[in-house]
Amino acid sequence: MNGTLKKHLPHSGLTPWIAIPLLLALTGCEKQAAVVGAVLPLSGPDAAVGEAAQRGLEASFATLEGTPIELQIVDSKSDPRAAADAAASLIDQGAVALIGGVTPTEARSLADAVSPRERVLILTSASEQRLSRDSKWVYRLAAADGEAGATFATFGARRLKAKTAAILATDAEYAQAVETGFKPTFASLDGELVGSFEADAESLGAGAAEVLALSPDLTVLSGDAAWQQAAADRLREDGYRGHLFATRHVAHPGLVDALAPVKDVLFAHSGFDPATASDGAQSFLDGYQAHHGGEPAPVTAQIAAEAWDAVQVLDLALRDRPTMASEIRRGLRDRIKSYPGASGSLEFDDTGAVTAFPRVYSLTADGELRDHGAFLDEKERRIAEERRALKEKLQNLQSQMSSSAGG
Repeated sequence: MNGTLKKHLPHSGLTPWIAIPLLLALTGCEKQAAVVGAVLPLSGPDAAVGEAAQRGLEASFATLEGTPIELQIVDSKSDPRAAADAAASLIDQGAVALIGGVTPTEARSLADAVSPRERVLILTSASEQRLSRDSKWVYRLAAADGEAGATFATFGARRLKAKTAAILATDAEYAQAVETGFKPTFASLDGELVGSFEADAESLGAGAAEVLALSPDLTVLSGDAAWQQAAADRLREDGYRGHLFATRHVAHPGLVDALAPVKDVLFAHSGFDPATASDGAQSFLDGYQAHHGGEPAPVTAQIAAEAWDAVQVLDLALRDRPTMASEIRRGLRDRIKSYPGASGSLEFDDTGAVTAFPRVYSLTADGELRDHGAFLDEKERRIAEERRALKEKLQNLQSQMSSSAGG
């Protein structure tokens, strides 16, 4: 591996907090090292998400060979404004690319910060389509909210037999992002979107009341993790009995315990699944095991896998190219073609996003992830077996009664 990794605290000078050389410094490299900055919430309320991404980045970085890269990780302290300031400072100090956006608010902040400065940004977990669509410098690795919406619509109509639905979002952007995929897909399956509402934390009660007044079969929640969990709690407390869907951020690893009252919330989850690991996913698991001495926790594995992929695609884009932001963009466009990533097959489209096919997941009572479609399949299989066993038992009883009567 050719590279060094550094960690920093988030202030204007970016004075090193810990400097960790990984295996080999840049000794003997003719090519100038490409400085790549990673802005992650390593402290504050989103620290669990940032730490999961950090572990993925470090494990991925440890596998690099041939491309001299210096990775600098900066703590945003779960503050979107601090994240933007850190991104600007990293760029001022020579970073040609950035990695981040593990929460929706930080993704928005980082996208706004890098685009005017014309540096590449890889958003690992961001699901908002417009962030990559509106800037040629921003690339997204996660499934878009619109793709999640289409998945919810299909699953709700076909598996849950839902006929009516509503969307409750924290703002217009979140609502529109989900509706883009949900509404046409649900309509094609004879479903009706009966309402779309926006309610921030202060007006959540009023938003929940509007949903309850329509009593839809299912409701899709769209917002950051804390808001989605608060919305789910409020709807259940107020008596909503329909199905609840939420975007992937509801499975925030730092807040999973808070989901105990609403374990029935279903959410979008894509790409990495250790139960059915592809070649790319297996490479991630092997690399993660080698570097950290254990496997990622199930609820954080997707986050770590996407961070792993961010390093890998940047390495491939930089290989044998000048360390310039414009060359990285060209490399991402030309070289990432059906790339076997940990989070799925990766190929950036014209909007800087990958096409992903999320599935519907739920949390078990122990806070573990489960594929909800597979869970329903198994439940239906057990019910069918129980019915067959009961039918066979009844037939045996009838046969015995007939034999007794005949005797």
